[in-house]
Amino acid sequence: MTEQLKKKIAELEKLKTNSLTIYEIYNSIILNFMI
Repeated sequence: MTEQLKKKIAELEKLKTNSLTIYEIYNSIILNFMI
């Protein structure tokens, strides 16, 4: 994993609510990279 990706995951982990799953976080990361 790149440092940028690690930072992105850490960011999303902080913002994560009970309704947001790890799966959804990874999906959003993938979508961000596709745009």
